Amino acid sequence: MEALRRTLERQFSEPDGEQRTRAERLRSRLWPRLRRQLDEHPRTRARLDAHTATDSELLARMRDGDAEAFDLAFARHGAALLAFAARSLPLHDAEEATQDAWLDLVEKRASLPLAVELRPYLFGFVRIAVLRALAKRVSLEALPQDLVDDAASDAILAACRKEDDERLAAALATLDVLEQELILRSLAGETGTVIATALGLTPGNERVRKHRAIRRLRRALGSAP
Repeated sequence: MEALRRTLERQFSEPDGEQRTRAERLRSRLWPRLRRQLDEHPRTRARLDAHTATDSELLARMRDGDAEAFDLAFARHGAALLAFAARSLPLHDAEEATQDAWLDLVEKRASLPLAVELRPYLFGFVRIAVLRALAKRVSLEALPQDLVDDAASDAILAACRKEDDERLAAALATLDVLEQELILRSLAGETGTVIATALGLTPGNERVRKHRAIRRLRRALGSAP
């Protein structure tokens, strides 16, 4: 399923102008929370080239507390992460989720392998933050009485396992992040109880949201009226 996740990440549209502007404002708001961990005026060292510096170089500098490396990483990935979060959350909540992802990166930077692309880790961090926000919202929803048939859902999932990754990822991209995660975990063979526990849902909410997601996925794949 990790290959499908990576394919899914590539399906997301580029950030628009407003998202780029708000991402830059978000970067400035992060500094009060990062000043103890990153130095805005590090000791003299060679300047980084924004066009040629690799993610590994940026991460190595961030490990040393270099704020310039954080700025370059944010310029490279920040707007895309906000656009990703905004597909599932209102923009204000998406900004909070994106901020949490960057704080996670800085906090965990020493444990990440240096030979790394930052984007998959950042998408992973922001996905977790979005899932937390969505799961909290879902846990407050009343459960409907008209649950769809489990056998029908199982049949649709079985058909999805035979789909090409690019086509399946394009269909998954029409769902919110929580629905995507429910589908991905189901495709990986996880039980409803395990999924509910992992995502912080009640078993009832897990079942309802999964069935809704499967129904939407089926429509997106063009196999339903």
